[in-house]
Amino acid sequence: MPDPTGELNLKQVAAVLGVHYMTAYRYVRTGRLAARQVGTGWVVDAGDVTAFAARAAGDGGPTPASNWRPRLATTLAAGDETAAWRVIEQALAAGMPPAQCYLDLLVGAIDDVSGRSALPHAPVAQEYLAMATSARLVARLGARFRRPGRSRGTVVFGAPLGEHHTLAISIVADLVRLEGFNCLELGADVPPEAFAGAAADAYRLVAVGIGVTTASNLEAVRSTVEVVHRVDAAIPVVVGGQAASPDAGRLTGADAWASDGRHAVAVIGDLAQSRRRFWVVEEAGDPPAAGVGAAG
Repeated sequence: MPDPTGELNLKQVAAVLGVHYMTAYRYVRTGRLAARQVGTGWVVDAGDVTAFAARAAGDGGPTPASNWRPRLATTLAAGDETAAWRVIEQALAAGMPPAQCYLDLLVGAIDDVSGRSALPHAPVAQEYLAMATSARLVARLGARFRRPGRSRGTVVFGAPLGEHHTLAISIVADLVRLEGFNCLELGADVPPEAFAGAAADAYRLVAVGIGVTTASNLEAVRSTVEVVHRVDAAIPVVVGGQAASPDAGRLTGADAWASDGRHAVAVIGDLAQSRRRFWVVEEAGDPPAAGVGAAG
């Protein structure tokens, strides 16, 4: 008998669950059963196998909603986009709101993988796989939820010079799109002039959003804010990310800051209300639909 307090290989998992080896492998591949890769094989904590068997016996299925996050974390760490997308689709089909899917499920799973990568047995490669896979998942989610309709205004998003991380910006942009806004994503390492040009050309501009993850790049944010304000001092600039704080305005000249994705959506919503008096409605016709012209 396998050691009930240790880790089991997939043959042992199959024996405990009374299923074929390939069925046990499928549970791991789809994220239904948390596992970690050792060499070319997989090992599963014996306690997880016991809990998995109890769930399957108690509710007729091995994939309760409470297990989506660890399931997704397992697939992200393995870089398995197909299996990860299947977990997300199952969560959405079960009624999980899109915003919760982004913030609590996907971001939560990324945090779980990042935490595991700090442990001796978990190679840092897992975190890179998770981030790269998550970027592809965000693109698929964004395409799924982008619907036509009257836009509430446009928000320009990007990361300043020196910043190479855009996953968080893409997630926030999608959350803002869900609220009916048009978002223009400039990507990473964007010069101030590109922010200013996009802001100047944007239809019904609500704000410029800048993501910054390291304090060393706050000077680049300050330069960007300065150039954007040269276009129009009334353009609101919102700063968010790991390096942002309530002092962001004082340090960079930004008009507002967002502590996380939900806060960013609230800030953008408030700014849209105050910006209406700056918008000039075109006489030629209706404004473009939400999502039209977005870069990501």
